[in-house]
Amino acid sequence: MDNITLKTIKLESTWNVQNEKFDSSMQTEPLQTFNRSTSPIQNISIETQTETEAVTSLSDISPSSIKINPKLIDKIIFFLKESNYINEYIKLLIDLRRTTEVKMTFTKTILNLNRSNTTSLSPFSIVTGRAGRISILYGEETHEAWCNHTSKVDMYFKNQLKSIDLSSCPTKLLYHDQYAIIGQMNGQLMLAKDGDVIKIIQEHEHSISCLMSYQKDKIVSTSIDGKIVIWSLKNENLIKIQDHQVLISDLPRELRHSIGKENKRRTSVVNICSINDQFIIGGETGALWSCNANDMTLIPITTIIEGIEDFIVIDNIIVILTSFGKIYKYNVKTNQIDVSPYDSIISFCNLSTRLVLLSENNIKIIDALTFEELLSEDKNFIDIKFDDNDNLVCLDIKNNINVYLLY
Repeated sequence: MDNITLKTIKLESTWNVQNEKFDSSMQTEPLQTFNRSTSPIQNISIETQTETEAVTSLSDISPSSIKINPKLIDKIIFFLKESNYINEYIKLLIDLRRTTEVKMTFTKTILNLNRSNTTSLSPFSIVTGRAGRISILYGEETHEAWCNHTSKVDMYFKNQLKSIDLSSCPTKLLYHDQYAIIGQMNGQLMLAKDGDVIKIIQEHEHSISCLMSYQKDKIVSTSIDGKIVIWSLKNENLIKIQDHQVLISDLPRELRHSIGKENKRRTSVVNICSINDQFIIGGETGALWSCNANDMTLIPITTIIEGIEDFIVIDNIIVILTSFGKIYKYNVKTNQIDVSPYDSIISFCNLSTRLVLLSENNIKIIDALTFEELLSEDKNFIDIKFDDNDNLVCLDIKNNINVYLLY
C-alpha cells in the first residue's frame, strides 16, 4: 500500500467578526494624587485688640471709654433710669382707674317679695351666693328683749323660691359651697342644703353676730355673748373644733373699767374677718383685736371710742362702721386712724376698694383708701350686696330685688 501524506491549510475568515474599537477621546490618564498642606495662619488679632479698662462703677462708664455712638449710650442710661419708675407708673394708673367716677345702671328685677311673703314680718337683709343664689331674711334687726317671733328665710335659685321657717328672727346667713348656715336671734345655728334643714345646733347663748367661711371646710361663728366657735363642715354636719370666750379682761386698758371678778364677765363680739391664719375681731365696745387661729390669744390693735357696728378688711386697711353710723379706716401698718366725712350710714359692702355706703335715702360709692366720692344717688334701698358677677343686688322699700351694673 502506498504511503499518503496529508496537509491542513487554515484560512482566516472575516465573516461575522466585529473589530474592537477604542474612542481615544474618552481615555484618561491614570489618577495621580498629591499631598499638599499649608502652614498655620499666624494669629495677629492681638495686634488689633484694645486694652481693657477697669470699671469700678456705673458712673465710670462714659462715651469715650468704649467705641459706641454716644447718643446710644445716653439712651441706654435714660431707659435704665426710667425703669426704676415703672412701678410708680403702674401705681398711678391703678389709682386713676380706682378713683374714676362710677355709673350705676339698672339691669333687671329678679323678684318682688310682696307676692311670696306669708309672714307679718318684713324682709330686712339679703345675702348672695354663687351661681345666682339669693337668700332673703325676714324679721326685726334689733330686739329690746328675747325674740319670740316666728320668722323665715326665703332661698331663691334658678327661678325657684323655697322657704325655711324659723323659731326666731334670723340675724346672719352664710353660703358655703352648696350649704347655707343660718344664725338666729336665739343663738341657734341651722345647717340647710337645697332649701331643706339638715341640722339645728344650739352652741351660743345669744344672738349670732357673724358667720364666716374659714379655709376650705371650716366655719367660724361669733355671738353677742362673746363666744367664738370654729366648726368643721363635713358629711352634712357641723362639728365643733375649738372655741374661745372673749372676756372683759381681754379689752384694751382704756376700755377696762372693772377689776377683780368683773374681769371674768363676757363682752360681745360683732364681727370677725380672716387674713391668712390671723383673725381680726371687733367688739361692740369698740375694741379691735388680732389673734392666731391656733391659740386664739387676743392682742388689742386699737380702740374705736364710738363702738363698732361692723367692719371689713381691704389689704392692710380695716374699714369700720361705728355704732353712730360713721366710717373710719385703720391702717394696720402705720397704726393710723382716719375719719371719713360720711355719717348716718346704715350698712356697707365692698368690691375690692370700692366701698358702697347705704343711708336712709341715699347710696354712695367711695374709694376705701382715699374716701373720695365716686357716685352719689338718692335711692330708697333696705340692703345691698355684690353677687359673684360683681353686680350690685339691692332690696328696695317696695320689696323688689333689683340688679344694677357698675361701670
